[in-house]
Amino acid sequence: MTHPGPQTAQLDAPPAGARILHVVQDTGDAQGSLSPVAELAGIAIGAQREARLAAGVAGTSRIVEAVLAQAGTPEEEVLRLEAPIGGQPSPADPRSAFTLHRAYPFTDIVHAHGLGAGVIAALGMTGLPRRLRPALVVTLGRDSGESGSSVLDRSGQALIAKHADVLLGSTAGITEAFADQVPITRRAPLLRPEDPPAPLVPRKDRSTVRRELGLGEDTWLIAAPIALQDSTALTTIVDASRLVGKGRVGRSAVLALTGTGSERSTIAREFATRRDFSLVLPEPADQPSVLAAADVVIASERMSGVDGDALLQLGRPAIGIGTRKLGALLGDELVLVPEDDTDALVKAVHLLLDDPIARGRMGHAAKRRVSASNPAETAATELLDAYAAALRNRRAGR
Repeated sequence: MTHPGPQTAQLDAPPAGARILHVVQDTGDAQGSLSPVAELAGIAIGAQREARLAAGVAGTSRIVEAVLAQAGTPEEEVLRLEAPIGGQPSPADPRSAFTLHRAYPFTDIVHAHGLGAGVIAALGMTGLPRRLRPALVVTLGRDSGESGSSVLDRSGQALIAKHADVLLGSTAGITEAFADQVPITRRAPLLRPEDPPAPLVPRKDRSTVRRELGLGEDTWLIAAPIALQDSTALTTIVDASRLVGKGRVGRSAVLALTGTGSERSTIAREFATRRDFSLVLPEPADQPSVLAAADVVIASERMSGVDGDALLQLGRPAIGIGTRKLGALLGDELVLVPEDDTDALVKAVHLLLDDPIARGRMGHAAKRRVSASNPAETAATELLDAYAAALRNRRAGR
């Protein structure tokens, strides 16, 4: 099978020599143990060492020591900055922000771990010319609040939304809350997930799904769990629904958007009712059943109600649009297309529909790779990819 469009089995990483500073807030734990969010700092620093990327850590002495112990990195190889940061505002915050401010001209990427760390990291940007501002990645945990539990939380989230290039949320609610405010939002690859996604359990069999969607036996079903929020990938997928069923001998095709989001009503009103678009919007509760019944699934950077691992566990042949995460799991079996190339997406769909052997091979490969994955290695790889994305998408207008 020939795969159209660019493809890769690897995620990105920052260029060699890139300088990454981790800002970690103190959890106040008497034993100095790390929170699930702060654990990512240790994982990232260990990965940076192997990738020959310079690392630094800012925080209280005990938190810095805990992070370095988890990373297994000698202290002399890491820049240490004393910058007390807690989960609540403190008189020490201005001094910590100024400490970061002075380090930023010599830093390429800052990764703030926690709401308090994100606020201080953003405040450190104050007064710096744009060319001296590092890219900012922020990880927010459940204790940050998905909509802001106080005025201070909401103010802090607004500041983070203004400055962050990548937002890693520990819950689906956090990533969705920032989806329209931050260029890139992803689920944080926590080793101890705060809300592990429930397994996708189909409640309806294939024949029931097809009957309820009004599909005949001669119609292919393509499902896309993309978040229905304004994005280039969503525009491309909707546009592809005009073409997926055309030029097919003997069988038509329908594209089902299984996700949710602010654009759902617009799509239902403007496109799903038009005869020139082969597009349906199943009930969100039916998403697992529709995905399991699909002949081909289109995966994207921002998905709704499902993450990559859960999607792969269904064992469906997949096309990745504008994302490399699934490519890292599936390797050469995954078809990857640019998020702005409708023709490449349609061609990829047609090639898979015409090749049942490739579809079966991809489904088996998906299940094998998910079961064999190492959580720590996967997290490290995804973090390096997030840093590369932050550099590519650094906001010039901050």
